[in-house]
Amino acid sequence: MPGIDVYYDVTNHKYVYFENKVWVHAASLPPKYANFDLYHNYKAVVNKHNPWEHAAEVKAAYQSYKNVYDQEPIRDSHDKRYLNHWKGK
Repeated sequence: MPGIDVYYDVTNHKYVYFENKVWVHAASLPPKYANFDLYHNYKAVVNKHNPWEHAAEVKAAYQSYKNVYDQEPIRDSHDKRYLNHWKGK
């Protein structure tokens, strides 16, 4: 999520964010992100293994999306690719 420099590891269902000089992997975001609207801010798909290890490169590539709010949330999509994601199918 370019707006807050946070990643979401889809495979492991974990958010990845930088805190106290280390990358933290957690099921939810800490309170400092409470005002960030996950559904209406832009999410960029980065097809790279552990993209947070290349954070400067990823940030430079996606910085133009930082304040973009017109992306449809996957939860509202009717795309069949997302129908059973949470059911492990």
